[in-house]
Amino acid sequence: MIQSLTNRKQPNELKKPLNLMGRTIDDLVNYGDTIMNILESSSRNTELDTPIYTTFLHFLDTLDGIATLTKKGSTSGVKSLLRALFEASINMQYLISETREKGVVAYQVAHAHKEIKNRRLLDPSDDLGKEFVPKLESFLNTKVPTQKIDKSAKYLYAFLEREDVKDVNREYQRTKKNNRGNHPNWHSLFNGPRSIRDLAVHFDMELVHKFVYSELSSHLHGSGTMKLFEKNDSQAVLPGIRNPNGLQAQIVWVINIATDTYMQIINNVSPNKQQSYAEWYVNKIRPNFAKITNSQLFEVKYETE
Repeated sequence: MIQSLTNRKQPNELKKPLNLMGRTIDDLVNYGDTIMNILESSSRNTELDTPIYTTFLHFLDTLDGIATLTKKGSTSGVKSLLRALFEASINMQYLISETREKGVVAYQVAHAHKEIKNRRLLDPSDDLGKEFVPKLESFLNTKVPTQKIDKSAKYLYAFLEREDVKDVNREYQRTKKNNRGNHPNWHSLFNGPRSIRDLAVHFDMELVHKFVYSELSSHLHGSGTMKLFEKNDSQAVLPGIRNPNGLQAQIVWVINIATDTYMQIINNVSPNKQQSYAEWYVNKIRPNFAKITNSQLFEVKYETE
């Protein structure tokens, strides 16, 4: 690789293995249509089940972004999205494996409360808006549109009072009170997992949480940038952007998380589709995944002055 911080081109010898990994993830993304059809044909297709579909779209969008960055050889970008992919995966698994009250309704209730809080910020007569609006206008150096909270959040308040929702809303208020007034995570309602780590433990994925979520925190938050240095013989090299070193190991995690997510969705929603999923995996994913897992596809070499 040329020693240039902004070089975006990969050597010709790296394009084939990068495309192999990227196309494998493309195949996983494409299978998302099949999963969506399975969901729509199941009993999890009511209005209240909407978070299942939005979370799955987020999961697919993240996976597609990883496919694009993989072909470009951007290990750093893949690491950031891998962490998001894992979080979307365990959220999705909780949504489909729990009752509607503990899953999708809890999700929507928590979302409604967060939206109400955000809209209070733009109501100058609200305690939150009285402080926020002047600060925002000063920062933007312009007037911002405002609206009374009872109007801007009218439908959110109505949703929380629905007969099929209000019991979960009461549970939200109880959990919030026990959380010292802080807005709780949706999955913590009804004494559920309080954090992402607790969710991982719930699904026996604590090791994945450690190596995919916790270990990548320093990368995502910029507190582990010293690890960006690479070694070339006896010299330390700062490789620049789109450095593909270590990408293959990250893609192994990506494929494992994606395939496990699909399997869990099918197991919970439509077990009769297990055989067709297994056949698709064997024919479409396993051959390339074996190459990615069992052999070193490429080696990155750095040029030094």
